[in-house]
Amino acid sequence: MARSQVGAGLTEKYYRRTRLLSLALATVLRGLWEGMGLAKKETVPAPLVKRWLDAVVDVINEFRELSLALAQDYFIEFVAVDTPEIRLNPMGGQRAVWSGMDVRLDDDLEALSKVMINGRVAQIPNAAVKVVQSNAVGDEYEVQDLAEVKKVMGDDWGHYDGESGDDPLTLMPDPYPLDEDNVRNRMLWKGPKGYEKKAQEIQQLTRVNGDDTPGALEETKKIRMAKQADKSWVRSTNAAVTLADAGQGFVAAAATAHAMGYVRALGPNPCAFCVMLAAQGVVYEKGAWDESNARFRTWTSSAGTTLHGGSAKVHDGCQCRLEPVSMIGPDVKLPPSVTHAQKLWEDATGRFFDISWQEKVNIFRRAYHDGELDRDYLDNLERDMLSTERDELRLTIPNLMMHLAHTELWEQETGDDMSMSKDFYREQLDYRLQRWNEKGYGDTDWTKEYEWTIARAAAVWTHDTYEDGLAEFDELIAEGGPATRDLEINKHFMQWVHDQAPEALDEREKYWSMYVGPVTDEAVMFNDPKMPEFN
Repeated sequence: MARSQVGAGLTEKYYRRTRLLSLALATVLRGLWEGMGLAKKETVPAPLVKRWLDAVVDVINEFRELSLALAQDYFIEFVAVDTPEIRLNPMGGQRAVWSGMDVRLDDDLEALSKVMINGRVAQIPNAAVKVVQSNAVGDEYEVQDLAEVKKVMGDDWGHYDGESGDDPLTLMPDPYPLDEDNVRNRMLWKGPKGYEKKAQEIQQLTRVNGDDTPGALEETKKIRMAKQADKSWVRSTNAAVTLADAGQGFVAAAATAHAMGYVRALGPNPCAFCVMLAAQGVVYEKGAWDESNARFRTWTSSAGTTLHGGSAKVHDGCQCRLEPVSMIGPDVKLPPSVTHAQKLWEDATGRFFDISWQEKVNIFRRAYHDGELDRDYLDNLERDMLSTERDELRLTIPNLMMHLAHTELWEQETGDDMSMSKDFYREQLDYRLQRWNEKGYGDTDWTKEYEWTIARAAAVWTHDTYEDGLAEFDELIAEGGPATRDLEINKHFMQWVHDQAPEALDEREKYWSMYVGPVTDEAVMFNDPKMPEFN
């Protein structure tokens, strides 16, 4: 959970951006579904199916790139703001930029709820127009070759063209790349083929509840066909949102790579399955992930095709997020939605002993859906943003400066080649300084901001936890293994910030403070003092 008010604000902004991304994807897929006439075809010709799948796969891949970009931007700023004692690393190198995406990360992304169109969608008759019309309050725009999309997306559309070398940010690798064959099979049976099968069943009806009124049967078939078309579009869209959501896997992989934990933070009105998983906290009970994974790893379609789901532990249409949690220092706390889920789980299953995991799940599911549990809090998890982009950048920029300085010092003292890490920090720093300047946030003394950030990083610890932390590093380093070098660098950083701001351990209230949250007695929220203005 976020230690700081700004960290909590970053997390909430990330939640809302991912929901906007899902809405934008749904808008595009609705335009494709209607523009290609799939809702009106009881039998979909193979060439049309292929054309639809080609466009859908392209759209999913592009949205997946943006999902990765959002997750990386969130994770980097969350760690910089919320866990300044943790050293960021490039996670195995970097890769090509955004695959031609033309939306900048620092945009509000409100525009994504209006339209996101790629080249293949724009080439399909009527589809592009329907995409724009569906969420532009009746306004019509020319969208051939995307020349006028900026009217919907805003002036920043196309500012970075993906070819001239001025892209704002390169991405770390996708930890769970998609299998395109699996994507095509899944979308096929969630969409056109699933609809075709149901349409054939509807057409085979001979009576409607005993009603022999002339025309009753045909009218009923027409109504059911329309409803089934909508259901098929919803099912295929929910599947596409899940497939495009690369951010979940990225946050999990990034947290693991940085020795952090992660929890399932619940979205609005979560299902019993998600609440059950959230209740397991940072360290999931033995079998919890395995049992849930089986549901998403493989399944058999109605046509007998084996489909693969992966290990993201999400269901189609899920709005929950994976949230990183610091496992270092004295303040390991869980998000309020997780502590509330744990209370609900205990209320439902705590009195049962010596029963299997599946029996617990069944008991909890029945209690949750039958209204036996107080779930009011979980029905609406929209929270205040708590911070502004200016607050976020004022904490992120000097943090990147701090870790870059330490990386250069480590290289000088040890002779290790730290070029990849230095390039990573420099790129992130340059990108965020550009954001600061373009937004016109004004002058500040970055040297003083840098010094304050070092003291804040040192103040994560108390005297006792500082000594305990050093001893724990020594034990882990003595064990050896592939992470030994990273452990040595992190211990060196911990000592370095302490040596520069030794008084910070006695002045923690200048940088961090706590109060008990209103949700449950166990929930602890952080209300960190704001950085002073350095003009």
